[in-house]
Parts: sequence; C-alpha cells; structure tokens
Amino acid sequence: MAHPNENNATSQVKPDRGSRRSGNIHFIIALVVVCLTGVAINLYKLPEAQPIEWPSGVRVNSEYRLISLPEKIGPYELIDVKEFDEDLVRALGIGTSYDKERLPNRRSSWYGVGFYADQREGQNQLWRMEIFYYTGLRDNVPHVPERCLDAGGVTVVSRDIVPLKSVAARAPWDKDVEFRRVYYRFSGTGGGVGARDGAEYYIFSVNGKPYNSPDRVRFELAKPTVTYSYFAKIQFAAISSVGIESAAAADDAAGEFINVMLPSMLNTLPTADDIEAMKQNEQI
Repeated sequence: MAHPNENNATSQVKPDRGSRRSGNIHFIIALVVVCLTGVAINLYKLPEAQPIEWPSGVRVNSEYRLISLPEKIGPYELIDVKEFDEDLVRALGIGTSYDKERLPNRRSSWYGVGFYADQREGQNQLWRMEIFYYTGLRDNVPHVPERCLDAGGVTVVSRDIVPLKSVAARAPWDKDVEFRRVYYRFSGTGGGVGARDGAEYYIFSVNGKPYNSPDRVRFELAKPTVTYSYFAKIQFAAISSVGIESAAAADDAAGEFINVMLPSMLNTLPTADDIEAMKQNEQI
C-alpha cells in the first residue's frame, strides 16, 4: 500500500502466470518454478485450508477494518487511521463472501492502517503502520510495495534484506528478523511536491513464522500438510515531505520504531500454539 501520496489507492497485484511454450525447455523450467511458488497452475486441486480465529483482544468492524490498534506504544501515539472504501477493500481480497460468513465467528480476513507520531521532545517523525490479515486462503498473497510503487510511477532503486530486531517480541520474532526494504525515488509532481527518496519495510507472518518473500508465502501455503492457515503482511514507513537522507539512516530509524511496535502488531495475530490448539479442539 505504499505511495508517496498517502491518499492514493493501490490496486491488488495478481501473481504472474507462466507463459505457454509447448515443446520448449524454457517452458518446462518456468512451469516447475510456477508450481513451486504456488501460482495458480491447476495440476491438482488442494482443498481450501481452514480459517483461523483471531486472538481475543482483536476487534474488527463490519467493514473488515481493525479497530483495536493500540493508541500508544512507548513514545509513539496513534493520531489517525486510514479507512479504505468498499471497492478497495474488495480489490485487496478482503470482504469476500467467505469473510462475510466468517466475520461473526472471528475468522475473516481484515486490514488495519494507523499513523503514529513520535511524542518525544524534539522529535516530529510520523510513521505509517499497516497490517493485513488473510485466513483460509492458499494463493491470494496481497500486494507488495515494489509492485505498487512501480505502478504509481515511482522508481524503485533497490530491494534489500535488512535485519531488524525487537527484543520484546515473541519467539521466533525476538531475534534479527529479515525485513524486506524497498528504497524508492519520487521525482516530484511540480505542484509544490519535490523529488525525494523513501523506504518501505515489510515482512509476512505465515502461521506465526516470518518470511520476506511473497513467493515463499505461496510455497508454504501450498503444502498439502497445511490444513489451517493464515498469513499477514506487516508493513511500515516513515512519512516525510522531504524524504530520507540515505538507506542507512532509514534503517536506523526503522530499527528503533519496529523494536517498540512489533510486539503489539504480533499480538493481533495467532501464534503457532494457538493454531495447534484450535486443530486439537476441532478434532475432538
């Protein structure tokens, strides 16, 4: 959902499909890759995974928006939230007919976007924090920043892995977690908005484990042994009209922010133990 203009809507990006090159060795290689990454080549039909109930403290309204974002975490205070219109929610793969049935049982997909201000004296940094929760799906991996930025006419300069740590996060997130950083350059619009650089950071949680690649998420969800599933994307960025000085400076600020914020974001997601307990209860 990243874009220098926070009011711009981002459409869903669908997975690429393998090209048909019958009799060509390149097609065979492409087909193998497509199958391994879980893109929709229907060689066999896996049953849909069962949806997973959200943790007890999570509250979601009838528009599938998370309304229990924490109001204050350390020095960061929630000052605004983003509400998507119905069309965009549907474009993101949320609010489906399945979600409508599952919402009363706390097993629907949902989204949450909040803006947090650093309240420390001398600090005026604003952060955007996003979390998207999908459950009971196998290959509907949502948008990622580099695709959304590219579609918005912004130049993606680099995509790098950046280890960030939150010492208070639950295992296995309490060690260095390899976030994906997308460094971009916005050339400006001429209407008082000048050129600037920015960085978006994101990570996926798949049944409680961190991954930084949408292809790896699809691979994990496509395993026949996965009978209950959720995946979530946690994404954040510093909001600034003047941009950032460098990737290194952005990483330092991002590390400080996510060290405080990550535990609360993870509290909105089921743990591996939650999933195992649900499986055991429903098999009785």
